[in-house]
Amino acid sequence: MKNDQIRTLIAAPPGVVETLGNALRELAVEVYPGITTAEAGAHLERDLDLILVCYVFDDVRPYRFINRIRNESSHRRTPLILVRALPVPLGESQEWEIRQAYKSIGVDEFINYSQLSHQNGAAHADRALREGVSKLLSVSKHRIRSA
Repeated sequence: MKNDQIRTLIAAPPGVVETLGNALRELAVEVYPGITTAEAGAHLERDLDLILVCYVFDDVRPYRFINRIRNESSHRRTPLILVRALPVPLGESQEWEIRQAYKSIGVDEFINYSQLSHQNGAAHADRALREGVSKLLSVSKHRIRSA
């Protein structure tokens, strides 16, 4: 691994890992795919700079893995983004409700990649994801320097 690569766990189905990994290629990410909870959990032993969790991960119960990350691993403060990468229904919940609920358990950002892609195209969704990651990593580095 090069020192400048962003070590990134992507906990998601295989096609989503590939899509998000490709979207972040310009940022020089090194992707650790977590297709299953066991595989994703094993990657929590690594030094990671970023964690992306797909909304459909763990049978649409990403909160279980997120709780594990924040409460049972060394990644309590690693930047974590919840990504709705597939067009699964959100039910009665509005996007802002999901954002608030997941923020309360440690998610730093929620990106509705699927909706962005549907409304504005994949290139726009890719750019929004890169911008969200860049902003979050910049804030995270600032916090570390200030500590």
